[in-house]
Amino acid sequence: MGYFASNRFNSVKDIFNIAKDNLWESKTIRETVSNKTQRAHRSFVNSEMGFFKRWYSEQDSTEKNKVKELLKTKYWEILGGGYVEQDEGCAYYDDIIENFELGLHFLKEEFNYYPKVAVSADSFGHSQGTLAILAHLGIEGYFVERSD
Repeated sequence: MGYFASNRFNSVKDIFNIAKDNLWESKTIRETVSNKTQRAHRSFVNSEMGFFKRWYSEQDSTEKNKVKELLKTKYWEILGGGYVEQDEGCAYYDDIIENFELGLHFLKEEFNYYPKVAVSADSFGHSQGTLAILAHLGIEGYFVERSD
């Protein structure tokens, strides 16, 4: 059970606070922002906005400006921009649209950024209308990794 044993938290906020320094995503984001100059030939790709938005909201203006610069220079790219991984958890049209609306609104308001490609790196499937919805949202390409 590790960090998520039922007696360790009382709310979703508790989960985030316990895990934020231990989750690979949090560590990856911090490393990406702090080590850009050491790895200038690489780029970082992120697709889910839920955790990123929470992490970003806790940063000071210096760190926020670093992230904005990374996006501007395409050192950091965001694919899709949905709030969470869009798969069987967002199987209905309204859920898919709201998921992307939440993430894309954050990207537009905070960074004036709009992704053109989406990815489902570890998806357990998607509904039949997903591609049509993504096309209407302006997404030009969609990649799915899992095919089993």
